[in-house]
Amino acid sequence: MKRKKYIFGFIMLVFILGACGKSSKDVGSSAAKSETNKEINNALVGNWKTDCLIPKPSDQWAELHSFIFADDGTATHNRKAFFKAGCDGTADMDDTNRYSYGVEDGGKIMFMDLDQGVPLYDIYAVEGNTLRFGHGFRNDAVFGGSGSIPEDRIKILNNFILYKKQ
Repeated sequence: MKRKKYIFGFIMLVFILGACGKSSKDVGSSAAKSETNKEINNALVGNWKTDCLIPKPSDQWAELHSFIFADDGTATHNRKAFFKAGCDGTADMDDTNRYSYGVEDGGKIMFMDLDQGVPLYDIYAVEGNTLRFGHGFRNDAVFGGSGSIPEDRIKILNNFILYKKQ
């Protein structure tokens, strides 16, 4: 039952990040350029990785995430999922997404999936060498917004997925 909860959470994350979004690569491509031509926060630029994320060892689910932010407004996210309570060995799932991104005042960030043409309106915080977003799986599964349009931006920072600057 609990594994289904995490799988459901994972499916929601995939949906939010656009993997279940519009299928045409051309949809939103002009929006990606116009909506993400905003300021780049130099504190984001670089390579970020999480430790092995294990919500509950009894649920046999773990993930590793990495984000690479370039100063040209592009980013690459990789997520490795393991159907066990650990991140050793070969991942059972290995997904990579390419984005353009732009930041606004107040810790707002907008991602545009470069393959799906789907936006994600999110929040972020860089504190020292730690990066957090609003999106992502977590024990409470509360996002405070869907992130699909600016008016429904994700509003709650995720305290479970913590990226460390490499």
